[in-house]
Amino acid sequence: MKESQRKYLEEYEKYKHIKIVPGFYFVKDRAYLIYEIISIDNDKEIATLQRDDSTMTKTFHWCRKKLERKEL
Repeated sequence: MKESQRKYLEEYEKYKHIKIVPGFYFVKDRAYLIYEIISIDNDKEIATLQRDDSTMTKTFHWCRKKLERKEL
């Protein structure tokens, strides 16, 4: 197994317990950046995010690793 694969699997195990649900999230290391998860696809483990006028899709792993739930 490659080093990058091993690192990914370790990170996946570390963050897999975090639930991804629609709502507002901020980037952990840049709290001024706020995203809204507008939809999720549990089968593909992909979330659709929106920030200002921009829409993007990210994997659940990216969301779990980079985002933190924002309570309004």
